[in-house]
Amino acid sequence: MAKSRPEPRIENELKARGIAVQWARSIKAASGLLHSALNGTLVITELALRDGNWRDLVERVRGIEKFIPVVLLS
Repeated sequence: MAKSRPEPRIENELKARGIAVQWARSIKAASGLLHSALNGTLVITELALRDGNWRDLVERVRGIEKFIPVVLLS
């Protein structure tokens, strides 16, 4: 049996709480979103991304002059 992806469930839960959601499936895409992020941004990442992994993304987040919490989803 195929495992369902968590995105729709997570997105619906966050939207129900008034949190805007944008998905990025690569570090490059996430970086673009993060540089334009407002306060209150939260990053949720999977272990592996198209162009790296969660550690690479965390390193990228560290280079941004904003506090951005990161949640690892596995």
